[in-house]
Amino acid sequence: MVLSGKQVRVFLVDGTFGGLMTAEIMNWTGHVLKGKRSQLADICKRPEAQRPGVYLLVGEHISGGPVAYIGMADVISSRLNNSGHRLKTSDHDWTDVALVTSKDNNLTSAHVRYLEARLVEMARSVGRVPLDNTVQPSGGAELPEADASDMEYFLEQLQVLLPVVGIDLLRGRDRSHARPNTKQVPMESSPDASLASPVFELSNRKANVRARAQVIDGEFTVLEGSLVAGRMRDPRQQNDQTARQYSGRERVHQKLLEEGAIVLTADGAGQLTRDVVFSSPSAAAAIVQGLAASNGRTAWKVPGGLTYGEWEDRGADDIGGAGGHTQHITEKDIEAGIIRVPGATKALFPTSPGPITVELDGQRVAAKWHPRTGEVERSGVIRIERAILRELLDAAGTPRRVERLNDIYRIS
Repeated sequence: MVLSGKQVRVFLVDGTFGGLMTAEIMNWTGHVLKGKRSQLADICKRPEAQRPGVYLLVGEHISGGPVAYIGMADVISSRLNNSGHRLKTSDHDWTDVALVTSKDNNLTSAHVRYLEARLVEMARSVGRVPLDNTVQPSGGAELPEADASDMEYFLEQLQVLLPVVGIDLLRGRDRSHARPNTKQVPMESSPDASLASPVFELSNRKANVRARAQVIDGEFTVLEGSLVAGRMRDPRQQNDQTARQYSGRERVHQKLLEEGAIVLTADGAGQLTRDVVFSSPSAAAAIVQGLAASNGRTAWKVPGGLTYGEWEDRGADDIGGAGGHTQHITEKDIEAGIIRVPGATKALFPTSPGPITVELDGQRVAAKWHPRTGEVERSGVIRIERAILRELLDAAGTPRRVERLNDIYRIS
């Protein structure tokens, strides 16, 4: 299998992660410069800002939540320094500025107008971050076919590069109209079959739930059009752990309602108006069904019966990936603040006791590892503060998948 990898170069201009940074892809003419709004004066002095290009503003909406704006200019610094520019007049709290230009100065005014229009269209289609753009840019005069093809390739590279510098507004499934010289794909078949993940389904007739999800760009994404719980179902009896879980899920569900990502149907059910990314399959399964907790590894299934957990495990086996499982997690384990690791999986962990970092349900926590080696082989033990373990574990009972990602141990 030939991998279509990308070599990305990121340069920290002042040597700090929070400062100005540039990003490029090898053998691509594009260039991205990103910095904080407080560094606007330094950004506008850079040579990139003296060229034609597209700029992106990212920040927090005045009413809460993320917001972005996409614009273009023949000389970017002149546009950003304009006293009437929204960067200086808008009530939104703009925090980051990114400039998209070309290293070889071959981007013309016509090119950047095309890029601006397509970026606005793509960002609205993905729907991940609301745009402050009030109108759809026209895109200027129609480009020659060869130039339009080059700009589409430029956009494909930009979709790879922007998340590298922390801008996710294009990350997700582009559901916009067909690009030049491409065939339109019907919405019903819109989940991308070229991705590694199949489409998973979750049905709950009692709750009037019928949802579809896919792992897109490494994120568990519930797809537009899914029928979900219109309201959270408050459990009649709940301990402190369940109460905390329910409160967190309810906040996420309410935010999706307020953003319009969930709209209520005539019978009180909910329906997603856009793709929604969740921190884990379990978080998605819980909120989709209006529950405090749900095991997403078993709740999500490929039509035909394969669960998400089985698909994930089979994929790791097929590619020879490093992974394993915990023991069955019991209520007694949770009460003791431990997760037991069988011998076959202990090879992922250090050979001696010590502190480790564990990622559980999308959150990283400090833990202690003990391999418990000796004459009699026993399960290794991960110790996590009991209150934290209770809060993060959806439920006792099933084994969890374990993966090592550099120095992080992900348990999902």
